[in-house]
Amino acid sequence: MEHPCLIVRTDVDGGRLPLTIERQIIAAYPNIRLCGADCANDEQVIAAAQDADVIITNESYINRRVLQALPKLKGIVRYGIGYDRVDIAAAAQLGKVVTNVPDFCFEEIGNHVLMFILAWTKKLLPLNNMVHSGQ
Repeated sequence: MEHPCLIVRTDVDGGRLPLTIERQIIAAYPNIRLCGADCANDEQVIAAAQDADVIITNESYINRRVLQALPKLKGIVRYGIGYDRVDIAAAAQLGKVVTNVPDFCFEEIGNHVLMFILAWTKKLLPLNNMVHSGQ
């Protein structure tokens, strides 16, 4: 039997990110196990991913210290467009594969940009402050 693969998502945000989509994707692969953890610092990432083959993350910083503490780790998947939360140089030196999701949240980001442009154009924040101050 092939070695089971453990994937750990390090930022499930108190259960508000239920891993539903991830579980649907890996359902066809019985040899993959997915776990979620709320990790606010390096120590929590290291503890949660001690036996992980892969880390999936959006918010957690995966720095050299974390990478060195996880010898079983083979790869990091960064939800998001950039690699800004992963020490790419350390990962390369330690033989860890790093990927990202280059089209992550395009629609949501576009919606937010348009919302902020409209709020700025209509002076929403100053008007809101005036209402709250009784003007």
